[in-house]
Amino acid sequence: MELGRSAVEETRIGSARLTVERPAPGVVLEVFKGHIGRAFVDPIMAPLERLAAHGARFVQLHDWSAVTGYDGEARVELTRRSLALRPHVAAFHLLASDPIVRMGVTVANLVLARFITLHGERSGFEAALAEAVSARP
Repeated sequence: MELGRSAVEETRIGSARLTVERPAPGVVLEVFKGHIGRAFVDPIMAPLERLAAHGARFVQLHDWSAVTGYDGEARVELTRRSLALRPHVAAFHLLASDPIVRMGVTVANLVLARFITLHGERSGFEAALAEAVSARP
């Protein structure tokens, strides 16, 4: 994935689907539908880790409004790898509606020192996305 804008990447495993796009340079939008299992950790984290490897600071936005659940192992690994990326992340926004998913994100956020801005409403998430895109060249 280039550092600027790029095409959409999609990963499907069973009925679950991850879509990753770059709406602007330094902005990564990931939309997930279904259950987050361990097999999705690399597809979720790799685009972010590639940006960090280039020394770039970026904004990451995760639309998990259609996430139906997650494996504990996936949550632990996503948290561990997100912690390693923290110096490169200008902002981290996550939209989730499922109460169990929101609880898991809240627990992970304790480890990440409240690094994630958790949105329960789409309007706040969309505003964060619009701001991130407009702030980039």
